[in-house]
Amino acid sequence: INFTLGDPYRLTSLKVVSVTALESNKYALPAWELKSDSNSAPVKMFSYGERIRGMKPAIENTRPEPLEPGLTYRIFVEAGPLKAQHDFSVDANSGRPNRARSAN
Repeated sequence: INFTLGDPYRLTSLKVVSVTALESNKYALPAWELKSDSNSAPVKMFSYGERIRGMKPAIENTRPEPLEPGLTYRIFVEAGPLKAQHDFSVDANSGRPNRARSAN
């Protein structure tokens, strides 16, 4: 699954969490979480689970969890003071993302 930001940003935080888990626990464990440890490289696009230069797992030695088809996930992205979030899911039949739904 690829995520496109439109313009290049130096990300400071990135997190993907199941929306179902968020509904029952606002501190739900993320499927994938990265933090910038210094000065991350500007990115315009990235793929789920990939390494982003200048970022590392929020919890040392963790790897991204596989995404489950049919579940809706929310990605939270921060670039300094800028914050965004977006809901998406993976199509159970093709393994490709469904049309993403915006989250407010």
